[in-house]
Amino acid sequence: MWQNSACVNPMMPRLVIKKRLTGHTSALFDITDDGKVKNIRITDSEPKGAMDGAVKRALKRWSYFLYFEDGYAAPRKDVPITFTFGEGGDATCTHIPLPELPSTAGDPVDPYVQLKQCTMLVMQQKEARKEISGSVTLRYDISKDGKVENIQVVKSTPEGVFDDNAQRALERWKYHEFKIAGEPIERPDMQVDFFFGALPDGASDNRCGYAPWDATNVITAMEFEEERQQKPGVKVGRPSPSHGKN
Repeated sequence: MWQNSACVNPMMPRLVIKKRLTGHTSALFDITDDGKVKNIRITDSEPKGAMDGAVKRALKRWSYFLYFEDGYAAPRKDVPITFTFGEGGDATCTHIPLPELPSTAGDPVDPYVQLKQCTMLVMQQKEARKEISGSVTLRYDISKDGKVENIQVVKSTPEGVFDDNAQRALERWKYHEFKIAGEPIERPDMQVDFFFGALPDGASDNRCGYAPWDATNVITAMEFEEERQQKPGVKVGRPSPSHGKN
């Protein structure tokens, strides 16, 4: 590093990041009389070859202040250097730390975080004609691969009227993986509310969890497409006629 005027940290290859490799790469190089790096040779690397190309590309961009001998700018031959890479440590010219493992943003207990797909909730025709409103609160688990499991009714109003409809809707939900430090986790004891008819104050009108009275299985393609565009994340397709009690 003596008389170094500019250094570039080697870019870690995707394979090294994916496999979380740790190791080192040693090299020899020459410095010309005008401070440029030439004649780069890899002398040792572990794992073999993992960072050789990255080290060579980085060293080509290094530069040095002039080195003088007897008052004249002089070259420097066979300059040794070793780069390390792996877990921990701060990034320097000669050390490349692995990036932090990814973690999913958002609250894992929020039922709409990482929601990949849901079907628009449909109002039951009999209750719609009578303008009967209701709600169902469901508890469920999300597996590591994003599947909905172990659905249970926590409470419902009126009791039992909308339970089957809500459970069938939730069974269609799918999630992206929720990761912490690169590892997908299970999300147990999730809870979500479904509303039918009149919407309580403060409740969300997201069509994944709300069906107004006019949202029976009779809905035009144009109406559905308009709602789909306004509510990203809703599964494309017409609501199923079997969705809900008739």
